Amino acid sequence: MKANAKDRPEIPSIQHGQSKLIEDFQNRVLRPIIKKKHQIIISASLLHFKRYKIDSNLLSKEKFAAKVNHLFAKNIAFKNFICGLIISDFTENEFEQYAENVNEYNRRINTIVRKRVLDTIQ
Repeated sequence: MKANAKDRPEIPSIQHGQSKLIEDFQNRVLRPIIKKKHQIIISASLLHFKRYKIDSNLLSKEKFAAKVNHLFAKNIAFKNFICGLIISDFTENEFEQYAENVNEYNRRINTIVRKRVLDTIQ
């Protein structure tokens, strides 16, 4: 199945083309994909939290945030899974641009997703 950029939600608050290349890719490609896949990201995160016995209902907001931040910082398999969810929606051209700066884009993906997870679950 071929990825289609037209299936992605529009984010009207983002202004395109007024920033550097990496930020433009983040706003034009990454954010809409992350928004589109929000529910699966949240479901996957909750499953992972359950696996590592992280319960947002039993922990204070600060402790829960610390555990989530630790998960995103230290668990390479989870970070790769999240990045894979996003990358799977790239077009061929988007993947070529992604391949030019993989580490920076992965960092941005994980930062955005971590914030969305914390904002949604708490």
